Amino acid sequence: MSALEPKEFDRAFRLHPREWRERNGAAAVGVLMDAAEASGRGRLPLSEKLSIHAHAASVWAERVLSRATRSLVASLALGTGIAVSLVYVVSFVLAPAAEDVYGGAIAAGFGSNVIAWIVAGTALATPWIIAGVLASTGHPRAARWAASSAFVVCIALAATHLLLPGLPLPSTRTLVFLGLWAALAALGEVRWSRVWPVSLLVGVLLTMHWLMLGLYGYPSDQRIWGDLSPWLFLILSGLFLCLLTAAACGYGSEALSGTIYTMPWAMVMIVGYARDGWSAAPVSLLFIAWLGASAAVVGIVWVHSLRRRRTTFIR
Repeated sequence: MSALEPKEFDRAFRLHPREWRERNGAAAVGVLMDAAEASGRGRLPLSEKLSIHAHAASVWAERVLSRATRSLVASLALGTGIAVSLVYVVSFVLAPAAEDVYGGAIAAGFGSNVIAWIVAGTALATPWIIAGVLASTGHPRAARWAASSAFVVCIALAATHLLLPGLPLPSTRTLVFLGLWAALAALGEVRWSRVWPVSLLVGVLLTMHWLMLGLYGYPSDQRIWGDLSPWLFLILSGLFLCLLTAAACGYGSEALSGTIYTMPWAMVMIVGYARDGWSAAPVSLLFIAWLGASAAVVGIVWVHSLRRRRTTFIR
């Protein structure tokens, strides 16, 4: 058996808040060292370190967002990621095969490109499909880990995109978009009752949009986010009116969750306008307007929270 290294066990919790380390650090290190001694290990395995770092992230998140808010954000993000990935793989990976679009590319000598496109699209969608199955069968923790693996897939495909720019891989916007949803889906415990309505709504809207653009069955996603910005502007404007109303009526958790949920959509909208040829001034104004609306929701929720605390204190 290897000699235990207490400093390594102590360093494993360096990412936790100082207050948490002062209150729970010694006990946590003791438990880990006892487990390591019992198993004959002198060092922490990588999987254990990753689990500790994930716990540190959740502790920091709890200081900013309540458990209810994080759960709602994670559920909305998981539902959106499932919808986008399913519609994506059906529209741009399976449909071209059904319509024999790949045959011409293979005959022209681009068989390797076809294989790369199919493998990349399938890899992008698979973790989301697995997460949806796990969430629907009552395994929320496993669903969060599956969504986290989707983030890893997005990073791997982005790196491949940089190293092999000639391969037909998912676009950068698609990877960033799904990567953000994967990160948000890992924030809290997901609830299937919240996941499936979002999946259904987002899936229907995206399918209608891509059918209107005539992109269904097209083996490329370079244009799938085109012309979406005006629709997102209308939807997000109405949504922020609802969020401001909810915040003013005391539904702080729901308002904060909705505000966080708009972040990836706002990114797609702003980048879309920038790529459509808008100058820097209107794009900057749009970005400032989104930040201002988000700050207004957060400010109203914060004021309500202060009033609630003051009332409780007086009582």
